[in-house]
Amino acid sequence: MKAQWQQLQRACTIPYRFPSDNSRKPTSTELSWIDLFYNSTPSFKKRAESGASVPDAPARPEKFAQRYTEILEDLKKDLESHSGPPDCILLCRLREQVLRELGFQDIFKKVKGFIENKLIQANVKGEMRQRLALLITLECRRFLKHSS
Repeated sequence: MKAQWQQLQRACTIPYRFPSDNSRKPTSTELSWIDLFYNSTPSFKKRAESGASVPDAPARPEKFAQRYTEILEDLKKDLESHSGPPDCILLCRLREQVLRELGFQDIFKKVKGFIENKLIQANVKGEMRQRLALLITLECRRFLKHSS
């Protein structure tokens, strides 16, 4: 017999709420994800500033940071305010939506290119390629966190 969390698990992540949770109140997991994205907003803003996907990129990242922060605050107050309840996929989708509205194409393009080049150099294919891509991504994040 499966545990309750295994029965409720979605393909994207570990479940954020159980049927017994108050649907109007964010769970600690939901708040943790919102806080993670909130605390990462300066990093997203920095990536957008260095991007060349829009002609006036230096002027738009502040608008992005303000708008995305507002959305995250909205979600803390009302989980359904932006097609919630929030999970990692929704938070990424909302981030990308705000970036696109401001004209940014892909602020992570350099990182993706770096990862892809490493995998090509190693001639890695299939499932192992996906696993290594994840490990390289995590290593990049750790490096960027300590270098800023």
